[in-house]
Amino acid sequence: MQVRMRFSRSRGPAPVTRFLIGLALALGVTTSLSAAEQGSTTAEDVGHGVGSTMHDIGTGARDAGKEVGHAAGNAGKAVGHTARDAAVVTWDAMKRTGITIGHTVRDGSKAFVRGLKGEPER
Repeated sequence: MQVRMRFSRSRGPAPVTRFLIGLALALGVTTSLSAAEQGSTTAEDVGHGVGSTMHDIGTGARDAGKEVGHAAGNAGKAVGHTARDAAVVTWDAMKRTGITIGHTVRDGSKAFVRGLKGEPER
């Protein structure tokens, strides 16, 4: 009997976020070391480094989200237009087919009635 283990940990963007925060902290520490020589406090520099990095990450995420949203909107429009055009073509073809069938039935019934009456073919 095979046993499957399931982990409740999600595989979402959390590891990426943790990596970026760690990177931001590391960048903040390295910039704070050079800024400490200039007389700034370490906590202030780390906070500023993390904040500016998170701002850059947020700006990039916003821009990427906008691009994805616009692409999805354009794709949705294209699918909608294609579906609409296909429906119009389908209904037009059905209409023409129905008209053709109707004319054929009409002509056939007229010929049938003329045949019953003994009239010559036209």
